[in-house]
Amino acid sequence: MEKIELTAKIKSVLSGNGFELAGVASVVPQPQHIEYWKRWIGAGHHGEMNYLENPVRESIQKWWPEARSVVVAALFYKASSTQKENGTGTGFGRIADYAVYPEYHKIIQKKLKKAIKEIQIIEPGFEAQPFVDSSPVLERPYAQMAGLGWIGKNTMLINKRKGSRFFLAGMAVNVELQPDQPDPMNHCGTCTRCLDACPTRCLTPHQMDASRCIAYLTIEKRTIPIEPELSQKMGNWVFGCDICQDVCPFNGKRGVEDEMPKDWEPQISAGIDLKIALSWTEEDYRTYFTGLPVRRAKWKQFLRNALIAAKNSRDPSLIPYMEHWANSEDAEIKAAALSALGQGPGLIARHAGAAKTKC
Repeated sequence: MEKIELTAKIKSVLSGNGFELAGVASVVPQPQHIEYWKRWIGAGHHGEMNYLENPVRESIQKWWPEARSVVVAALFYKASSTQKENGTGTGFGRIADYAVYPEYHKIIQKKLKKAIKEIQIIEPGFEAQPFVDSSPVLERPYAQMAGLGWIGKNTMLINKRKGSRFFLAGMAVNVELQPDQPDPMNHCGTCTRCLDACPTRCLTPHQMDASRCIAYLTIEKRTIPIEPELSQKMGNWVFGCDICQDVCPFNGKRGVEDEMPKDWEPQISAGIDLKIALSWTEEDYRTYFTGLPVRRAKWKQFLRNALIAAKNSRDPSLIPYMEHWANSEDAEIKAAALSALGQGPGLIARHAGAAKTKC
């Protein structure tokens, strides 16, 4: 099959499997992307995420030597809409919108493998190695090269028509395909909404110090408790963060009525009652989030996050729930609760003295 025809067929198959965007890039990464990644790692901006140091990331051919082209695709998700859904009400913790969908690694891998089998029917010699963000691949630079969008000031890939609420995935393929042309424009222009809105100031234009990002703090950071300078800026986020996406004007252009694949719908609300969360056992936590990305945060991390959200809520009715965990026999949980009680702004007078004594 001719290169252009096969490229079109592959994009059509990916579209039929729920991917709204698909493009093709050369296997040779652009030097500036590799240098950016090396400087970022060298500066320690990846925090405790040591897996990001893997040198295989320098080229997709180091990961899969048979690669001759890279196909990148995007699977979108919706933003939560109501106050109850998105956890902006008093006494609620908030979960990033993507994390209320089924565990995306499994869903995307399943879709990609199905697509590969369909492509092999029309092109028997076709072979491919699928990847999601858990693979050592610099997927955002490849997506930019494939024409899916540009890397914005918040370091996320943004598509001019559809915004940034999507997962990037794709496949290294053993045939040369027709590459797409990247968008030469940086459409962020003079806008600084994402930089201005970030509570921890982890963003500068096109740079992120992930060690200060709320998503990193609630998901990847294992340390308990979290430093007060950061925890007091985490708001009510208990898993992930959507602030830099919520304020991005390009995300406001995507209609909430857009249909999603039937196997790709939210499983829970993005807002969670902190009284309920702080009443859970570890088993309750595991059960509620079964099959969801939230399970990447271990039980102690999630509880730490819920305690911080309770502290930041300034809601006195949550203090007894926090005090319960201050009596835990687990040293880390106890430390997280005492830290939250000791730093909690707006504690009512009858608890203030006791909290200071405990700490």
